[in-house]
Formats: sequence, C-alpha cells, structure tokens
Amino acid sequence: MKAGLYLRVSTEQQAQGTSLETQEAECRAEAVRLEYQVVDEAVVWEHYSGAYVDRPGLSQLQAIARSGAIDAVVVHAPDRLSRNPLDLLNIVKSLGDCSVRVIFVHGYNEDSIEGQLLTFVQGYAAQKERAQIAERSMRGKQAVARKGRIPNGTGPGLFGYDYDLLAKKRTVKDEEAAVVRLIFKWAGEGVSRNQIAKRLNDLGYRTKRGFLWEAVGVTRLLRNRAYTGVQTYGEKRYRSLGGGRRSITKRAEGEVITVEGFTPPIISQEVFDLVQDKMGVGQARITGSPAQYLLTGFVRCAECGSSVSGSMLAKKHRYYRCRATVPRASRPATCHARYIPAEEFEDQVLEMVFEALMNPEVLVSELRHHFATGGGNLGEEMKGLRREIQDLKGEQLRLIDLRQKDMIDQDLLESKIAPLKALTDEKQGTLDSLEAQQRLHDSADQVEQRVVAMCNQFSERIVGLKFDGIRALLSAFGVKVVAVKGDLSVTMVVDPAIAALSVGRSAGDDGEKVTTIERTSASPHEHSRRSRWA
Repeated sequence: MKAGLYLRVSTEQQAQGTSLETQEAECRAEAVRLEYQVVDEAVVWEHYSGAYVDRPGLSQLQAIARSGAIDAVVVHAPDRLSRNPLDLLNIVKSLGDCSVRVIFVHGYNEDSIEGQLLTFVQGYAAQKERAQIAERSMRGKQAVARKGRIPNGTGPGLFGYDYDLLAKKRTVKDEEAAVVRLIFKWAGEGVSRNQIAKRLNDLGYRTKRGFLWEAVGVTRLLRNRAYTGVQTYGEKRYRSLGGGRRSITKRAEGEVITVEGFTPPIISQEVFDLVQDKMGVGQARITGSPAQYLLTGFVRCAECGSSVSGSMLAKKHRYYRCRATVPRASRPATCHARYIPAEEFEDQVLEMVFEALMNPEVLVSELRHHFATGGGNLGEEMKGLRREIQDLKGEQLRLIDLRQKDMIDQDLLESKIAPLKALTDEKQGTLDSLEAQQRLHDSADQVEQRVVAMCNQFSERIVGLKFDGIRALLSAFGVKVVAVKGDLSVTMVVDPAIAALSVGRSAGDDGEKVTTIERTSASPHEHSRRSRWA
C-alpha cells in the first residue's frame, strides 16, 4: 500500500523554518507504523493559507489521488488540510471518492459518524482560532493608526508624496504636488476627467508607476481626502468569501480612524469641497438617466469585435455603439462603426429570440441532426483511450518504483514523468468529453423533451416579462449578437444543463452544448430580411 504526504504552512517565511520538516518527519513515521510505503512523487510541500481550497499543492495532491498512484494521504492535523470545517469534509470526501484514505497524525481517523463530527469540530476550532488571530491583528493595526502611522504597506505611494522611512510619514514631492494642484484647478473649472487625463498625457506627465493617465485614475485622485491632510484608516470592511474572493463594505463613520499628522496637505479643504460638488452634479445627471439598454453585455461589434454598449445622444436618443469608437485619454478611437438606434435594434433581436422559442421544433430538429451525426463509434474510441491511459499510468508507476529502489535519480524521474503526466491528462480530458457526449447521445429523447419544455416554459411567460426577466432569458439561452448598423447576427446556444434546471429537473452530467442556431438580418430597419438557420 502506497501513501502520499501533504504538508502545509501558511507563509513562505514559515516554510523556511522547521515546521514543514517536522510535519514530514512525523507523517513519514506514521506511514511506516501503518505499513504504508511513502511515494516521494506524492510528498507535497505547500506554503499557502488554509482559508482557501484552490491551493496549487492541494490540487496536485488530488490529481495524484485521481491517478491511482496512492492509497492514502498522511496529514499532520486536520487544519493542515483546511481551517474551514465544511471545506475540510469536502476535501476528505473528494479523496475518499478516489479510494484514498486520509490519515491524520494528530486527529481522529475513524470513518464513523463520530469521527466525522470530531473532524468537523476540530476544523471549526481551527477556523475560530484563525478568526481570533485576524481580530488581534486588526486591533494591533488600529493601535498603530491611532499613533499616527499607516499600518499597511504603501506600495509605490500616493501621487504627490514620497514616504519617509525613518519618520514613517509622507512628505510632499514638489513636482508631483504641482500636478495635483493643476488637476484640482482644472476640475474646479469644469474640465471633464477624460479631458484632464488627456491634457496630462499631452504635457508629458505620468502616474506614480510611470503609466499614461486615465479618467478613472483622475477620479480617484480627485476623490482622495488625503490631499487636504485628512488621512483615514479602516474606511472599508473586507470579508473573505473563499476562493480568493472577498466582499467590501463601508464602515460607519464612527468606526473610521483619522491618522493624525501622517499626510501633509497639498490643497485646501475649500478647493476639495468645490471639486466634490462639481463631480457630484455630473454623477447625479448620469446615474439619474432613465435610459435602459436591454442588450448590454450580449452584443459585439461586427467590425472590430469590441463590446457594444448603450449611449444617450442629446439626452434623449438611445443608441448602441462600439466601445472602441470612443477615444480615451491614453489612445484614440480604433473603430469607426456607426451608432445603432436602440429601439429598433432591441425589437429585432427579441423578435428573433421569441420566434425561436415559439417554434421549438426547429431546435429539436437541430438536436436530432446533432445526435445523428455526432455520435459516431464512441464506444471503441473510449475503450482505446482507457487502454492508453492505463498504460501511461502503469509507466508512471514503474518509474516511481525505480526511484524508490534508487535505480534512477530524482532529476531523471521528473524529466520522464512530466511528459507522461501531461499526456495522461490530455487523454483523460478527451475521454471525459467523449463520455459526456455518449451520455448525451444515450439520453437524446430526454434532452429533446427538456429543450421543448424549456421553450414552452419561457414562451408562456414572454408577454409578462420585464427588463430583468428578458435579460435573464437571453442569458439562459446563451444569446450572442454580432452587429453593426444595417446588419446583425443572433446566435442562441441550447445547453441541456440549463434546460434541465429551467424545468426543475436534475441535469446530471448533461452539460454539453449540443446545438447552436443562428439567424442573420440585413438591416434593423427592414421587415423583409434574409435569414439563415445553422
């Protein structure tokens, strides 16, 4: 019986100490005690936070488990796999699905309800400890801020300032400060932020990192109260959502700390307030517009491929235009496609989509054509791939065996096993795709029924659909529009997984996109138009 080891610390600094070596020594000893042979190729060292499950080392370990090269994984303690109890159980389950047992040197290992409960509790305790560490760290940072210093790293720093490492405070950088005053002066005169950025670039000024100015960078600078000498800390609250994602919310005014004396002023409070008032008026005018653009996010320009979005002309006419037709401060316009009148454009796209929903027999015909031509002799092809994958895995195990017996060195093992693993993964991906096709082919009748049910379900509700409902419908059918003024193409992709969910049934593995229908129109203004179903 063969075993892998998973060893983790949270930071690279910890990895340079003795923690990983200590973990490995104890895990190896436990493997020997349980009469497992440790596979060196499956010994994974990782320095990564246990708060996330998408860790490179953990993914590598799971791939090894799927390959069948090991029968067990030895881990120092449950919190090395994850500090989140639910994630911990999911990881253990995913390894168990590969017939790989998880053994904790310090933890409960019985595959019983009690064992799972204790594992959950241990993970909960580790997560609670992590939360307490985060809380203590936050309190420490707040104490530093109250003493007049910013507790976080400042990166390249704020434009207009240098950072004094000895005094741990910002100092005014005269040449950049002059640019800051110029930006606030122009903004106070009513110059748009895009024009301000263009002027700065034309004059040869660059950002702190040496890049061209953009309107968004000018906006951030104009909104930053630090230029008045008011430096705050803790204005936003960050909460981890897992997987590297996080949510950001504003703290209440009483929770924000003012860092006294950290940032000297460059402009007066009066100038700052004047600019905020002018920016506020413009923002209210834009966000207060009643215009809605139904197809935003679904349209690409037929000339250059850029996204097409809504635009209001003369404050009352709705159009769609290619984003590349708009010059930016750092580059000129790169596309010259004409504006598309919004109302007629939206009407024609919806007419094409609704017509497809009202005639599901067209989609069913396409599905039958796909099943008739796309099935092929998948059984023999899959059988051959399985043999090849088995042979490749056997060759990998043979090389690992030779390494265990010291008949080849580690460098030779790595040079030979890497291409074998890459080829195995490639063939496994092909096999997975063919198996999905086969499942889809075997359930052709069910898929057809799902698509018809999906069309009927939406067609019954079309009349009452509002703005958000129609956009949800376009997303459900994978609608994509490629258009310029005078010509458009509407494509719909039927996905059985979506169809199954839409009619309240389980999709299983039927996630393959099985058919695409496309219709083109010569002009948004013509009622008689050429059309093509693909």
